[in-house]
Amino acid sequence: MDQLTRFSRSSRAYTYVLLVIGNAVVLTTGWMVYTYLSREVLFVFGGMALVALVLPLLIVWIINSLYIRPLQLLWQAILFVAPSGSGVPAPDMQRTGNASELVRNLVNHIYQLADMGQTVAKHSEATNSSLTNQADALYRLPAAIIMLDKAGNIAFMSETAFGYLETDYDHSVGQPLAAILDLSFRSENTLDGWLQQAVASEVRASNTWERVKLTTPTKPDEVRFVDLVAGYLKDNPSGYETMLILTDHTSTYKADDQSMSFLAMAVHEMRTPLTVLRGYVEAIHDDLAAQKNAPADIMGYLQRAEASGQQMTTFVNNILNVSRVEDGQLVLQLAEDNWQAIIQQIIKDYALRAQTREIKLEVKIADNLPSVGVDRVSIYQVLANLVENAIKYSPAGSTVSIETQLGRDGRVETLVRDQGPGIPTSSISHLFEKFYRDHHNKSHINGTGLGLYLSKTLVNAHGGEIWVHSKEGEGSEFGFNILPYSQLASEQKDSNNNGITRTAHGWIKNHSIYRG
Repeated sequence: MDQLTRFSRSSRAYTYVLLVIGNAVVLTTGWMVYTYLSREVLFVFGGMALVALVLPLLIVWIINSLYIRPLQLLWQAILFVAPSGSGVPAPDMQRTGNASELVRNLVNHIYQLADMGQTVAKHSEATNSSLTNQADALYRLPAAIIMLDKAGNIAFMSETAFGYLETDYDHSVGQPLAAILDLSFRSENTLDGWLQQAVASEVRASNTWERVKLTTPTKPDEVRFVDLVAGYLKDNPSGYETMLILTDHTSTYKADDQSMSFLAMAVHEMRTPLTVLRGYVEAIHDDLAAQKNAPADIMGYLQRAEASGQQMTTFVNNILNVSRVEDGQLVLQLAEDNWQAIIQQIIKDYALRAQTREIKLEVKIADNLPSVGVDRVSIYQVLANLVENAIKYSPAGSTVSIETQLGRDGRVETLVRDQGPGIPTSSISHLFEKFYRDHHNKSHINGTGLGLYLSKTLVNAHGGEIWVHSKEGEGSEFGFNILPYSQLASEQKDSNNNGITRTAHGWIKNHSIYRG
């Protein structure tokens, strides 16, 4: 039986006994008046009434000592531990009365709760002080730090970030990230895409990006380049779920762009003499091929010269087109074209290149292909890069196959397969990045790391997708799709209705980060 039940039962018993005693005293008083003083009814009832009026005062005093006194002790204990109850003495636990055991335990609980409250208050004060110190330290760090809350709005910015982004508290804190900066990335791995995935499936996550293009709404023409580090912690008690750290590398990355521009200018100067050399080599080759007794070794030299000239032309075109992409000057004119004819042209052009490497080209073209909407020059460059890579990485005596078919979504798919060494899994996600080359092959196979980057950019500009499937030791398959011309009918065309104008760009703009 618990203490409260015992107190309740004893209280009812005491109250019942007091009421019985009171009634007995009243009746006894009436009997004694009637027997010893007077038999008059008035005197009898008068005596009983007098006792009935005086006796409750005694009962109330007794009940007060039994029930009210424990409550007073509890109230005194609460005032004793309350911050506003200074000066109130501790209750005398020797005067607990009927509820002694219950009151003692309740008072002890009050003291324990008070101790816990003081401990929590001290801890909270220490925590708040620590958080304040941490926030102050972060604010003064010489790094551009931005904190986002659960909704993706800016909750904190360091002093360096305010200065770097040329904004202030009123125009940034509480606003979405896009209100103070625009970010563009070199691949589809954007901050917004990564953060959405982290929110959906992670408790803690982090990621880094290099060479991120940054502009601000107030100065959209001033381009800066930063490295970005992001950390995410779900339901962070501080309220900051996402932290961003920006490190400016504008001078370094712009120097790279200037080097790229200089290289493009130098390569452009090579284009004319290269075209002349290829023309002379092809003319000499054709003249010797017409002779019955042409020296075989000379013919072999000319074939290799033609193949090398073709490889150099691909290199030159890649450099020039990447430079145009970076400057936003590569404009595509999408027009209706025959995809089968384009595939056959690439096979014809690269037959000699494959022959000099002792590689067989196979082609398989489906019969039900619709006309496509492409810029022939740029889409040819995509095919040239994929076929060139397949030939370059394939061993002598192997086969490179080109297959084109109608995909399930109505798009025209083209697959280029080789029997080369394959690509490590760790490298596949980086293949389409600018200047990236697999370290397993770059030491013994020449390349610039621009062909796949440019191919992806051009395919995306056509409204298509590009992908790769590969496994080390089992060769590689590069594929891409493009839209049939009929699916482009709804897009705005030029005044002559001859095609669709698009601009190829290598940057993917980050969406506004906001989560409700």
